[in-house]
Amino acid sequence: MFRVNTFNGSHYPAKTGDEGQAQNNDPGTSRLVIGPPSSEIPANTNCSFIGSRPAFYASQTMVEAIPRTNIPPSLPKQYQGFNRICQSLRHIATSVNWGMIGLKSLRPIEVQASVINGQLHVSSNFHSEHIQESLHFALTRDTERPIPYPGNRKSKALVEESRNRRHVAKLKENFLNQDRFEVLKQNTISEIAKGLGCPVENNLSRQELSEQAIAALHILHKVIQAASQAKPSFESLIIHPPFRDASLDDILPDGINQTMHAEQNIQKALAGDKEFQYQELIAKLGLQEGKHVIVPIAGKYVPCATCSEVESEAKGVDGLFDPNRGKFILHRSTQRIGMAFWDEVQHIAIEGLDADQEKALAKGIAIRDRFYENPEKLQASHREMVEDYSFDTDSACSDDDSTL
Repeated sequence: MFRVNTFNGSHYPAKTGDEGQAQNNDPGTSRLVIGPPSSEIPANTNCSFIGSRPAFYASQTMVEAIPRTNIPPSLPKQYQGFNRICQSLRHIATSVNWGMIGLKSLRPIEVQASVINGQLHVSSNFHSEHIQESLHFALTRDTERPIPYPGNRKSKALVEESRNRRHVAKLKENFLNQDRFEVLKQNTISEIAKGLGCPVENNLSRQELSEQAIAALHILHKVIQAASQAKPSFESLIIHPPFRDASLDDILPDGINQTMHAEQNIQKALAGDKEFQYQELIAKLGLQEGKHVIVPIAGKYVPCATCSEVESEAKGVDGLFDPNRGKFILHRSTQRIGMAFWDEVQHIAIEGLDADQEKALAKGIAIRDRFYENPEKLQASHREMVEDYSFDTDSACSDDDSTL
């Protein structure tokens, strides 16, 4: 088990980017920058640096400087092989999100989930202390009557309502119905054997990939079964509260929230315990030292521009997910990149960027500064983007029907 807290006492009203904006780049004013300056920054720069670790914090104007191409939703896609794990994680994320809104009238904004070493790891941008009860609430509501996909595909509210209900129903169907669960496993095995839906870069045989996928499905089955009981238990569910820097509370402008986005909370925790987790995992899986362990991750939405930049760096030289290190491989079922969020302090999980702390800090600072100084060099630059808050699928209109 990761050595993490399971309670987050903050109750910040989450901003979505639609509220009135506090400017961070007004001409003639000092720009507030979170974290220490780069060693290469000019001495006369018009910036005020606060905090000990880098974070993304920008205005709407700065975000809109990132060159992007807006596209409409594409045709539905199919989840196969290892991607079925990501699909189920996505259903869990949606269920927690939907449950939190219904039970607590709170919006976590985003929820992300992963399976690591026999446990389901879940985090949210906000209100993570309600994840357990929100999952239980979603699993015990009547969702047998699906809501048809709305004719107006551009209505976010109608699309979200339909999809939320469908995802909860699919999650219950796949993991609370034993016959469906067995079919899910068999389809996963047969598709991986054909090379369908597999992580692109790994040193595993298809048999080894299949064994990791089935182990992940069994963990999800265990967690969903336990969480759906009248007296639920959550022994195999680990909650990662969003990181925040209390020293910034009295410094940030009014109305500006701080958080670490959900997927980065999970990755930060893994980075802090990576050697123990890896050794325990290869022992359980019967793998040799240097063999890859797949870390599937998915949320209700695709990674935002900041999280995508962090994940890309973590896949680079000496990062947590550097394939050449022979440890962990991050796997998502989509390569899309979402929007960047303005007027929100988004802490960067520097722990996963490099094994060396000084290099990790420097890489985190470089990520932050790219948004300010070289937006054309970002991973999100010139990448297509479906409408704001696009769901974590290559289609915003996928009905999720699979070969089942």
